[in-house]
Amino acid sequence: MLQLKTIVCIGFVSGACIAALSCRSVQSVETRTPEQAAAQYRSPLPGHFVSLRGATIFYLDSGASESVVPNPETPMRKPSPAPIVLIHGLGASTFSFRRNIPALEKQARVVALDLKGFGLSKDFTDKNFSFMEEAAIVVALMDYLKISRATLIGQSLGGTIACLIAAEYPDRVDRLVLVDSATLYITRPWVTRFLHGGLFNSMAYQMGGPDRRRIRGLLEKAYFDKSKVSDADVEGYYFPFTIKNSAEAARLFLTTDNPNGNALLARIRAQTLILWGAKDTFIEPSVRDFLHHQIRNSKVEIIPNAGHAVMEERPEEVNQALLKFLGGNL
Repeated sequence: MLQLKTIVCIGFVSGACIAALSCRSVQSVETRTPEQAAAQYRSPLPGHFVSLRGATIFYLDSGASESVVPNPETPMRKPSPAPIVLIHGLGASTFSFRRNIPALEKQARVVALDLKGFGLSKDFTDKNFSFMEEAAIVVALMDYLKISRATLIGQSLGGTIACLIAAEYPDRVDRLVLVDSATLYITRPWVTRFLHGGLFNSMAYQMGGPDRRRIRGLLEKAYFDKSKVSDADVEGYYFPFTIKNSAEAARLFLTTDNPNGNALLARIRAQTLILWGAKDTFIEPSVRDFLHHQIRNSKVEIIPNAGHAVMEERPEEVNQALLKFLGGNL
């Protein structure tokens, strides 16, 4: 069965679930509101909140690109490229793209969002945390920003969401980039079965989320060169878990069933780049090959000496590959 290897214990979030007994109480950890967190969050682009589909979503936006005005002296000038929408992976946030946004915004308008329940997007009334709902939120954000078509770049779980959008809303996707992406069917680890009720449901509410030591360990597994993981990287991933409602968002996401949607991959018609870290130990190479086989208009590019967090570990090579793809053809 094609899946993440143990789904990385559902990434950073589920690491907290497995280690629940060693965590502090949620009251002592989740001290910030999303607005307080935003005031302390250093990002490469201006940050904003918007209410979409029963959730308050945090996003970054480089701003609308300048309109192309006809100029007799430059008659062959190309129109502005489609905006780029960045979709993060499991347990991550817009922080994951900090080393890519500066290069990408020179090419086109760049928007990055925290999916519902992740990053700073911790205020919600709608408790639907399905992949399809997360995809609908991305489209709703595009509607709000008046983006008719965009290039979607999804990493890990973000690739799953990007694929769903490309399959279900094909007219909204200009190009598609899948970075060490999961498929449209991800099995959950055994621990999540216990989070539905009784004692374990109560325990989930008392979890304080992953601590810095645990996050460092997971980041080092996501990198090929562990020495590249800095204290600032650890803090950037830890910070969102200090926001109120993080434990409940994790529980809801982890206990949401998602149907096997891999058949939808054949419906994707956007030009697709499948970008992969050669030393990824989180997702099997068979997943990469499966995506390539199912998505007809796709090509694979492998970044050497890079793990699952390839966009963070080898940003120069990744940015170069992305800009080449966005500016050319398959």
